[in-house]
Amino acid sequence: MTYVLGVVAALAAPLVMTTGFFIWDGLWQGSSLGLNIFKGVLASSIFLLVIGILNLSTGATYLSHSGTATDVSWILFSGFTGITIGDTCWLQALTMIGARRVIIVDVTKPFVAALIGYVGLNEPLTPLLFVGLGLTMGGVGIVSFEQTSKPKAGEVEEEEKEKDIKQADKQEEEDNDQGADQATTTTQDSIMVSMSTTAATTKPPPPRTCCGRCTSNRLAVGYVFACFNVLFDVVGSFLTRKFGEGLTTFDINAIRFGSSAATLVLLSGLPLLCSCVARDSTVGHGLYGKMNWTTAMSRKSWMYVSLGVLFVTVACPALSQWALFQLPLGVCLCLTSVGPLFAIPMSAVFKKEKITVRTVVGSVLAIVGVVVLQFTRG
Repeated sequence: MTYVLGVVAALAAPLVMTTGFFIWDGLWQGSSLGLNIFKGVLASSIFLLVIGILNLSTGATYLSHSGTATDVSWILFSGFTGITIGDTCWLQALTMIGARRVIIVDVTKPFVAALIGYVGLNEPLTPLLFVGLGLTMGGVGIVSFEQTSKPKAGEVEEEEKEKDIKQADKQEEEDNDQGADQATTTTQDSIMVSMSTTAATTKPPPPRTCCGRCTSNRLAVGYVFACFNVLFDVVGSFLTRKFGEGLTTFDINAIRFGSSAATLVLLSGLPLLCSCVARDSTVGHGLYGKMNWTTAMSRKSWMYVSLGVLFVTVACPALSQWALFQLPLGVCLCLTSVGPLFAIPMSAVFKKEKITVRTVVGSVLAIVGVVVLQFTRG
């Protein structure tokens, strides 16, 4: 029964997270760093409030469970590795290689978690486990690829504008060429020789473009960041699972998000870091980006963003951290990665997006994988 409840909690976590994403979609006007700090501060405050209410009702004190100071220290370190470093690597990889390539690397996360669980937690590895993980993550990958391949309305409009500008420039060049041809009716040969000689001596060098080696290096570095994201995220979950059994899910999340928010606040004051991280991202206006966002957001926007944080950074981690102690590490990280499946009906309802055959096939594969995972319990 505990295993079944763990599965329900693990599947409910990405559902509430996807709901939160739809609530605050397009409303945050600040940087990604500012969003992460805001989420961490608000979420840790709510978790501390919940802990205080529960402890007052039971007559207990904060962290009066069987967790030790050593356990708390490892939970702090798990927050640093999984949230601070892992999320930063994910953001950097996203800007360097794009969402589609990041998805390819993210698909390996449950398999890495299964191997680490086998080594560090003595969790069994069975062929059926890998079949279930493969089906589920394969289906999620198909759905994610389909969603990232759809051009947005703004991108389509920009492409059409660029086409119009290029066509106008081309027409202007043709008109100029026709005028020049009409003006050169005499001594054309001598003028052409003179022009070619002058052009050979005064022609500016062509603009420098990124060579193939630069592009390859950028892709390689981006893949390294994506792999680091997978590794640090899994290590953070492993440390939480190994040293967090004496704490409640509220204790764990208060420690992890509170410490990560404090670390990010410190990092936001380091100007040297600005040159080492990407300024463009898929969230907000870059990692540092536009920092005067407090005056750009209305009270209604703040309300919706705060409501989204309740789903994304409070309800989702509370469910996923509880499920982490009920399921094998690889199975838990696999089930909590099915958010794109829940995004399909939400996109169809709220954004009027069409459901394609590939999304249906991917969803069916993922569901079959989840069913297979139910037969892997020890």
